[in-house]
Amino acid sequence: MSAKIGVMPARRAQQPRATTVVGLTLLLALSAATAAGAATTTRIRAAVGPAGVLRIAEVAPPATGVFDFDPAVSQSPEPDFSLQRLVYDSLLRVTPDGGYEPGLAEKVTVVDPQTIDIRLHRGVKFQDGTDLDANAVKFSIERNRASGSGAHRAELHAVSDVEVKDALNLTIHLAAPIAGSFFPLLASGETYVVSPAAVQRLGADFDQHPVGAGPFQLKEIRPDDRLVYEKWDGYF
Repeated sequence: MSAKIGVMPARRAQQPRATTVVGLTLLLALSAATAAGAATTTRIRAAVGPAGVLRIAEVAPPATGVFDFDPAVSQSPEPDFSLQRLVYDSLLRVTPDGGYEPGLAEKVTVVDPQTIDIRLHRGVKFQDGTDLDANAVKFSIERNRASGSGAHRAELHAVSDVEVKDALNLTIHLAAPIAGSFFPLLASGETYVVSPAAVQRLGADFDQHPVGAGPFQLKEIRPDDRLVYEKWDGYF
């Protein structure tokens, strides 16, 4: 079985338009799913304009008052993974028709039911200035697999090895012939790529100070109120 995802020629041309829409700052206003919350959503939508700020209503946070931003410690895939995606991006992205297109990965090939080859885009940087390379992908996948997080799908534990071939190329080896069911994880939090340097530097604090290679940086957390993201100019 072979499935390939190559470079999408139109993608680079579309990126500035998307960046313009979200502007310089993204605010996720957290509201409960009540009638009052619905009214809040209406007001938030009305406030969106060309001034560079987009406000989006989100579900209420967990009992702790805060969301997890470290994929390795998340206990719920939603909304955690959706909020994390802004910081990390993903190796692949789901298209409106249910297919996949390149994200941080330039090309993905299902070699056989137990083998997936990944080639990364060249020159991608994390928000701390370090390189996003094949070693960082290996670090992140193995870290998530070892975490025991309840947010991760069972297919993640079928990874038997992540083989780094060079800075941009790696191979995921699976212990069972489940490449087809594992493939969607390349567009989800199970394979979000974190900065190894930031994880090592921050330890447990990484959860609330995440560093990825996505289009936004998390700048402020106000428990039970809002999350503030800022556009990251280094996004590839």
